[in-house]
Amino acid sequence: MQEQIQKDTKTPWIWYTGLALTVLSVLILTTIYPIGYWFPVSVTENAVVIANVEAGCVVDSSFGYPITVSPCSAKSGDVIEFSYNVPAIYQSGYFQKVQEKVDLVTP
Repeated sequence: MQEQIQKDTKTPWIWYTGLALTVLSVLILTTIYPIGYWFPVSVTENAVVIANVEAGCVVDSSFGYPITVSPCSAKSGDVIEFSYNVPAIYQSGYFQKVQEKVDLVTP
């Protein structure tokens, strides 16, 4: 009597499908949201101190967000130079372009 040996044909199919899904997801992530936007960029600027708090001085950044600078001994109204990190997408102007498009559509 002859014995028939059957090979498991599902294993290569599963591996190829998993590999294809992984490659597709990496391509989609790097196309839609580039990886370069994830890394922080150091920004140095001058700004007026808005308030003094226990943690330091509160200043208004050029991106429109209040930032606490510590240590800081400046008084309210003084101009100081400070550095902070922001995601690269803020510095690229991407959000400003999106907001301009939204303003065009908004009635």
